[in-house]
Amino acid sequence: MRSQFKPRVRKLALLVHVLFGLAWIGFEVVVMLLALTGVTTDDPRVLHAA
Repeated sequence: MRSQFKPRVRKLALLVHVLFGLAWIGFEVVVMLLALTGVTTDDPRVLHAA
């Protein structure tokens, strides 16, 4: 099966796809850390901020 994109466009699309995936994973890690901080803290200000 022949690719519909030129090699340069295909590489750019792959790069954008990988970067977006890494950014999404990073976002999820930050959300998880905020949730864990909110669950484990006793300080009401930290809980409110998290």
